[in-house]
Amino acid sequence: MYRKWAGVFALMMMIFSACCGAAEKDELHAYEYDSTYYKCIGFDSQMPEDVEPAFESVLRAGDEVICGARKRKCYVRGGQEDWDDSILMAVRREGKVLLVHASGVNGDYSVTVETDSFLTSDVDFEITTQPDDAGTRLSHQIIVGDETYTVSRRSYEGNRLWITKYERRMADGSEYVITPSDGSVSWHEKQEDVSHSHSDRRGVFPVRLAAWTHDSFPKSQEEIHAYMDAHEPALSDDEAYIISVNLRERATGNSASWGKYTAKVCVLDQKPGKLEPWFQVDVGGLKGWVSGGYLMKAGDRWMDRLYDAAGHVSDAACVHHETTLYAAPQGESMQRLAAGTLVHVLGGRNGYLHVIVPRGELTWQTDWDGTYGFVKAEDMVVGISKADAIWRNAE
Repeated sequence: MYRKWAGVFALMMMIFSACCGAAEKDELHAYEYDSTYYKCIGFDSQMPEDVEPAFESVLRAGDEVICGARKRKCYVRGGQEDWDDSILMAVRREGKVLLVHASGVNGDYSVTVETDSFLTSDVDFEITTQPDDAGTRLSHQIIVGDETYTVSRRSYEGNRLWITKYERRMADGSEYVITPSDGSVSWHEKQEDVSHSHSDRRGVFPVRLAAWTHDSFPKSQEEIHAYMDAHEPALSDDEAYIISVNLRERATGNSASWGKYTAKVCVLDQKPGKLEPWFQVDVGGLKGWVSGGYLMKAGDRWMDRLYDAAGHVSDAACVHHETTLYAAPQGESMQRLAAGTLVHVLGGRNGYLHVIVPRGELTWQTDWDGTYGFVKAEDMVVGISKADAIWRNAE
């Protein structure tokens, strides 16, 4: 029985691949393929009625829907169908192009603005959905001329979008493909029927869509090397990065946590643990303990994880109305923050957020030399990116 259904599924994916792959560029917003397992729809300015509810919380008067694509996957559990939705849509608002992403199961959507700067209003582009080369996974694609960005959502990272592949196929048949990963990049090029594949180059290369614009994304081997060289992390002997780890009050997995941190830290102390040692670290004045398996120093054998941490895009928050930056929760007042101030968010608990006020304009790259402190969460609007925080605050 398993083999029978596996064969049926494989056949459906072959048909799906053929249907999607056969569409011409001017038909990309018209294709539709429907089966027991998948449904993909591309649309232009006329948003389908069943898509509208997903965006009713973010769209407002004056918004212009440019185009979008929806991919759905059906999971059958105990005879019940659960539809997992992912919709990527471009919206023109106040001269900017917002890439808005909605995802959810059975109509319960999470909606975020990944970026408002990747595309400019004068650029022609399309958004579609295509299967990968194996025909087993669906991803959204942003097509700008002969360049294609494949983007997807990692289920364990919420609604954030990641660039999984960049492709450029020219009229003469030559092609260039970049495949970024956490802490490394590989690329493939083909000219006059001669292919060259290059091994991974390790270095800081953020994979979040929010970290780039179409113009800034490195599109050649030379540009990749130049970017990584310019962003090589500089760490002193007592500095390190931690990645997606609970910052705990004591050197035990049962103690209270300030949340999962990805940050640049100062290492203060070390204690033995069951499997890994515990390290006491200082994150801008907040001291805590982390498991050694999540701490990376310069020269470690897991340098790709260090590069991944250095290329991390922190959540952002916007001050909704004037508030105070404290040295500690319920602690000494450090400074007042005006409404509209943007900050990096590191973690938080008990009604406070641990933040960094950047020295200049907030960018995707966390300003580790900014001013650290705590703000009341009720005074802030938090987003998965700078654009998300700005547009949520404006609602």
